Amino acid sequence: MPPTETLVTIGTIIKPYGVKGEVIVKNESRWYEPFKGIKEISAFKGPHIIGLRIEFTQAQKDGLRIKFKEIDNPETGATFSGAELKIPASQLPELPKDQFYAFELKGFEVFDMNDRKVGIITDAVNFPANDVIMIEDSDGKEWLIPALKSTIKGIDRRSRKIIIDTATAMSE
Repeated sequence: MPPTETLVTIGTIIKPYGVKGEVIVKNESRWYEPFKGIKEISAFKGPHIIGLRIEFTQAQKDGLRIKFKEIDNPETGATFSGAELKIPASQLPELPKDQFYAFELKGFEVFDMNDRKVGIITDAVNFPANDVIMIEDSDGKEWLIPALKSTIKGIDRRSRKIIIDTATAMSE
C-alpha cells in the first residue's frame, strides 16, 4: 500500500462470538461486498494497529461474523472490541458511475441550483433510512442533507462539486 493511500473503515468489531475466537463486526459500509475477497485487514484500536488475516466471513442478524487467524479464543476476541477495521480505498469494490463512497465526498464544494455556494462537505454518514451529507457553510453552521436523488442534482468528481436542490433538501 502506498504510504499516502486513504484507509477506509469498513467495519467495527463489536464483541466476541462463540469459543473459537470469532467476532461480530458492525458493517460500516451498508453492503457485504467490502469483506468479500479481502484476505488481510488492519485493526485500529487506540494507538495500536494490528494486521489481521480473514479466515471466513458470514452474515449474521446483528452484523457479520468473522474469523481471523490471529484470534483463537473469546478472550482475545474481546480485546479487539471497538477496533475499527480498515482497508486501502483501492481494495473497495468499484461502484456504478452514479454512486460514491462517503469518504470520497469529503471536501467537495456544494452549490445550489442557482450556482450559489452552500458550503463544503465535512462528512457523510450512513443512517438506516438513507445516507446524510454534512455541509458546513461560510458562517460555520452545519447542515444535514439527505443523500437522495431528489436532493442531489449533480456530482462532478473532477471539479469536486455537488449541486443540490436546497428546497427539496430542507424539506426531506
